[in-house]
Amino acid sequence: MRYPAVVTKEGKNLLADFPTCPGCHTFAPPGHDIEDARSWYRLPAPMIDALERDRKSRKVKDFREYLVGLLLERYVAMHK
Repeated sequence: MRYPAVVTKEGKNLLADFPTCPGCHTFAPPGHDIEDARSWYRLPAPMIDALERDRKSRKVKDFREYLVGLLLERYVAMHK
């Protein structure tokens, strides 16, 4: 899966912001490639699509904030 990114230089690092996914960004130190933040999770594309639909339905702008909230909900539910 590919996402358009705006890449800028921040100090010695490259910073990539993903305009189609508010709140998603990543950086790479010199000599390293930029990777989409979502690919770090190694999730299959259909799962990413489902998470993206749920994020939008909950009206959460930041993907990271959405994932942290989702994980916290599950953690609390498991420890009741």
